[in-house]
Amino acid sequence: MLQIKENIRVKPETLTHTFLSHITYFIKFKKKNFFGLTGTIGGNETHIIYESPYFNSNLVFIPSYMTKRFIELPAIICEENKEVHINKICEEIFYHFTKGRKILVICKDINEGINIDNLLKDGKYPAIKDEIFLYVRNDIDDLEEKLRVTEKRIIISTNLGGRGTDIKTSKEQEKNGGLHVIITKLSSNSRTQKQAFGRTSRQGNKGSGQFIITKKKHLKTYNQLIRARDQKEMEMLDDIDLDELLFKDELFQEYVDCLKKYPELKKTTGSNTKDEIDERWSFFLKRNFRGRINEGKIRKKF
Repeated sequence: MLQIKENIRVKPETLTHTFLSHITYFIKFKKKNFFGLTGTIGGNETHIIYESPYFNSNLVFIPSYMTKRFIELPAIICEENKEVHINKICEEIFYHFTKGRKILVICKDINEGINIDNLLKDGKYPAIKDEIFLYVRNDIDDLEEKLRVTEKRIIISTNLGGRGTDIKTSKEQEKNGGLHVIITKLSSNSRTQKQAFGRTSRQGNKGSGQFIITKKKHLKTYNQLIRARDQKEMEMLDDIDLDELLFKDELFQEYVDCLKKYPELKKTTGSNTKDEIDERWSFFLKRNFRGRINEGKIRKKF
């Protein structure tokens, strides 16, 4: 449905039957020194999981080698009106453009990005017309190279531009404040928020970021929206049944061990073929993981 909504090619559905959780992946390296690095691990609610008995890992926070020069500007909260919201985004883009800065806009979806692009080009902002790079799809030829060398000062994107995108700024733009990031929808969690704002102020450069978002029913202030978002994330983490997750990993390991016993098998009509094992495994996943797993029954059948 998301692919239809975004008007992109619809891909066939697939069932993931070869799955390994992060916990089991970590445990496999437990007897060795296993180091992992990440720039955006999330908030305190996520740190608790990695320090739990399941992971039993140490977290070390290493400061950046250069002082972060990032400024988060006060959020702009608009009424629940699409037109008002997009117009405010365009006004802020134009304001920072007139200050000689480069701007990255991270939109909630492709349609919003296209609407902002059209509004900026409709004649109200003539100086901007030829300065926009629309980056809402990842099937553009030589995309990374174009993003790296583009001299266009306004990049309109979706979450595609919120991770792993290194946007260069000129010396003149750095003098004027560097890259300014506008996010048009409250990030789903603190990790993605840090990721998006992390596109600016890189390697000691200047930069700023700002939310321009709409109210949500009874949530009318930025602090209320953030608290509700973080509370929802904590509740989602509390709902994860880690015992069930580990049992699923154990079942998958049994499946792998079973396959190892028959490396010479090809597709035949005999018993214990790989096809039969795959068929049984998919059946168990579909039937037993919709609700609470009955460990005894599934082991007996398997």
